[in-house]
Formats: sequence, structure tokens, C-alpha cells
Amino acid sequence: MIEDLIRKKVQAISISLNEPKPVEPVIAEGMKQGILMMMFDSDLPNSQRVMYIGTDNKAAGRTMGETMAKLLNGQGKVGIITGGLGALNLNQRIEGLKEGVGPTSEVIDIQATDDDLQKGLSVSEAMLRAHPDLNGIACVSTTRGPTLAQVSKSPEFQDRIGKLVIVAFDDLEETKRAINEGIIAATMV
Repeated sequence: MIEDLIRKKVQAISISLNEPKPVEPVIAEGMKQGILMMMFDSDLPNSQRVMYIGTDNKAAGRTMGETMAKLLNGQGKVGIITGGLGALNLNQRIEGLKEGVGPTSEVIDIQATDDDLQKGLSVSEAMLRAHPDLNGIACVSTTRGPTLAQVSKSPEFQDRIGKLVIVAFDDLEETKRAINEGIIAATMV
């Protein structure tokens, strides 16, 4: 898609990436042709892009981890559900989250959903089944919080509502509803 826009000689392209590395040469080609190449949400700092607009994802992850640690009274077993393992912004959030939860909380599982709704449901179910002793789950991508909240409402897992601390990312209506329902404890926006 980006190459097609370059061929059409647009003036600027703004990109948010899930897999950054393959796009670096495409960004360089766009810049070479005088097209302003900009990043939003997920940065590619070593590329030739002219700017990045978005969150300091490591700081957001650290805040998320500190919030999780506070809600867990400083200790517990934590799982992380992410969108894609190659997404720089999500990996920066995970890095910050690990710092933020501190040394007395243990991250015992990280699972990716590849930003697929059905996979998100099955990953959430699998994590809850595999780790009945989890104290918290951090959802570092936008749709993972609502997906986990949906799974938490099922008869198999609803007894964990209010006991399992879920911290989400972004302010989707489904996330806000799950906060009001007491399923999600907090979200980072």
C-alpha cells in the first residue's frame, strides 16, 4: 500500500506499523522522492521518517506496570496479552510494564493475538486456563482488554471477576463498559 502511494506521488504518508523492519527501505524511497514520511502510534526511529506523533510507549507501559503493582499491593503473578510480537510500540509497552510492576511481581506469560479477534478470544481463554494462579493480566494493545473482558464473563471464568486485576490500553467503549462492570480495573489512555 505504501509503495502504491509512493507511485501515485502523494505529498505525505503517515504510517503506523505492526512489523517495522520491512518498511525501512520503503520509507527511505519515499523520502528520496520528496514525500514526507511520518509515523504515528508505532515509531520506526532508525528510519528516515521526518517525525513521529504518538505516545511514549515505554513510559505508558511503565505507568501501566506501576498501576498493576499498586492494584496488586506490590506482588503477584502477571500475564501479558499483546497484539503482535513484532510491533515496536507494543514491545516498548511490555518493556516499560516489566519495569513498572517491580521486582516483587513476576511476569509469567506473554501471549500475542496477531490483532485477530478470534485469536484474542482463544488466547485469553488459554491464558486463564493455563494460569489459574494469575493475579493480574495487562493488555497492552487496544482490543485485548475488551476481548479478555468478554472471556471473563463466561461461566468458566466469571468467578475471577474482581479477583483478577486487568489493566487495559486505550478507551474503547467496550473497555469503559468493562471498567463500569468491575471487570477491568484500569486503562491507559
